[in-house]
Amino acid sequence: MKVSFSTVVAWDDPKSTPLTAADLATATYTLFLDTVNPPVKTYPVPAANIAAATPNVDGSKTVTVDAVKDLGLTLVPNGTYYVAAQDSVDGILSLETAIITYKNLIQPKSPGNFTVA
Repeated sequence: MKVSFSTVVAWDDPKSTPLTAADLATATYTLFLDTVNPPVKTYPVPAANIAAATPNVDGSKTVTVDAVKDLGLTLVPNGTYYVAAQDSVDGILSLETAIITYKNLIQPKSPGNFTVA
């Protein structure tokens, strides 16, 4: 499962005041990923994923996190997962994003040694 989100670029105030470079330098991100809703297990987004983020037109960056490779999770086949994200700038937490439901559907491989006579 890969989770992607855009980094924060402004404060949540009536003017959407842009974050300064110093603010952005303190920004950290947390994923909430769990089999219960709302998700309670939290995982810090690795700094390497933030550094490797791709730039967007609005100045934000798209961060992608692979739950298995980057966070070391083992996903249960056909398990349902609930995912949200939160950021922290200078120690101030944002509200969580909306919760996304993900079903880890895994199909069996096709039958082997198939022949027709």
